[in-house]
Amino acid sequence: MSMASTRGGASASSASSASSASSASSTSSASSALLASLLCTIFGACSQEYEVIGGPVDVDPADVLECDFSPISGTKFSVYDCNPVFSGTEEDWGEGFVSVGFRTQTVLGHPFYQIWYTADDGDGAFGNYGLGYAVSGDGTHWETHEANPIIDDDRGWDASQMDQVRVVWDSGIDQYVLAYQGFNTAAGTWGLGMFTSDDGVNWSEFNDGDPVLDFTRPASTGVTYCWPVGFSWTEADGYSGFLGGQPPNGRNVCQIYAFQGDDIEDGLKLGDDVVLRAGPGDYDAAGMASAATVYYDGTWYMFYVGFESWVDQGTYQTSRNHSLNLATSTDGISWEKDPDNPMPIALTRPGVIGEVAAQLVGSRIHLWITDRYEDLDQSAVGYYLFEPDVPDHE
Repeated sequence: MSMASTRGGASASSASSASSASSASSTSSASSALLASLLCTIFGACSQEYEVIGGPVDVDPADVLECDFSPISGTKFSVYDCNPVFSGTEEDWGEGFVSVGFRTQTVLGHPFYQIWYTADDGDGAFGNYGLGYAVSGDGTHWETHEANPIIDDDRGWDASQMDQVRVVWDSGIDQYVLAYQGFNTAAGTWGLGMFTSDDGVNWSEFNDGDPVLDFTRPASTGVTYCWPVGFSWTEADGYSGFLGGQPPNGRNVCQIYAFQGDDIEDGLKLGDDVVLRAGPGDYDAAGMASAATVYYDGTWYMFYVGFESWVDQGTYQTSRNHSLNLATSTDGISWEKDPDNPMPIALTRPGVIGEVAAQLVGSRIHLWITDRYEDLDQSAVGYYLFEPDVPDHE
């Protein structure tokens, strides 16, 4: 059993597969109406003091947020000076972040942000976890839901942990779909689980609560699953995204494979070919734990979390020394890794970055990266910008 280690580095993740050039633009009016209602309820965004503008915007976030962004030398990245933007520290449940699923939705031309995050009691042991929910109008100020935790660990095959959380909106069934890696170390069960929800708060188990994919069994292609890396839904393509998988030759790596499915009832089909291979550099020699893709001006950008090695924990193994990396593609099929990988983003050594989320707003790619903040003595979500059109910062 292989698991992406998010203890000491929780995760903010949201990924679109290469088959969907813009998941926000294809989201249904039902989803927009739902989120517009949420905005009115949570933020009072329908009061007269707000002016609603119906078109997309391209502004420098530093002009509208309370803090500036500091350029990261030698890169196109900038870091928000008031990081972290979400830590969950004001809630009275869950001491330690495990994973955060991130989703953005365009409402009347403006992004609206949602996260679903798993947290546990922080003692380093598995179990005693829950799922929380929070929303934001700017990606930096978050409102947690009063009913948190909205899912707890009172189940069977995934009683140890609910990890690698991914959430999409399926307008075909007018529901949110949550996918995650679940496992029970005592029972030896491990798989891909799913929940569905009308509102993102009240969730129902899919497939009678059983795993949708059993990660203890190889796929028909001979690939052994590792974990979900990315997950998206569009009206044109249905479900698509990425799964980590170990090749049939037995090499102990978790590389990125694509998957596709018309709907969750029919199941997800794993592609035969590796989308992004591990190595040859040390920074992703053992594989990838998370990925987020954005399409901009003829180029696909894949921001992914690679890791160097495995740590044997007896009945399972965890990934070690995570880093943020970049790959690009013109067709979404063949990818080229950036020669400057790994990016100088990790806050600790060895790196414990959990996952990454990406959203294109105008000409800038907004990133939310979960890492360990030593001053808080916990993991939290940081906010970054990547500007494809600017020269590398000096």
